Amino acid sequence: MAEGKRPGGLTALAVINFVFSAFSGLGFLGMFVFLAMMKTIETTEGQAGEDARRAIDETGGYDWIIASGVVNALMAVLLLISGIGYLKQKRVMGRMIGSGAAVINLLFSLAFIATVGMQFAMLVGFVYPVLTLILLNTTFKDDLIN
Repeated sequence: MAEGKRPGGLTALAVINFVFSAFSGLGFLGMFVFLAMMKTIETTEGQAGEDARRAIDETGGYDWIIASGVVNALMAVLLLISGIGYLKQKRVMGRMIGSGAAVINLLFSLAFIATVGMQFAMLVGFVYPVLTLILLNTTFKDDLIN
């Protein structure tokens, strides 16, 4: 590839990273909204609110909500940085951080699937990181040179 000529696929991967970064940021904010709503329900609904909290606690839901929020915050940052790295064709910012983000996302998706079960959102959360790892380490390996 000629110096300074970025492949269109790498640009597309960067744009997808920016979109998923925004979704991850919204997921992080959603964690706070959900927790605030549950607190409001608990205080205003009395026994019904306590029953709702107990039902969520019994399924391990709060643990997954907190873990999901933390992973979403981390993924928002890593996807944003790696997307910029793809655009600038940076080896560390693009390939290394992008691969790291994909591995973290895969591990979290596998843990979620193993404990909670398969959901469509987890399927997307599983497919995109695998595709990213394949593309970064084969097709675009020589394009991330700086």
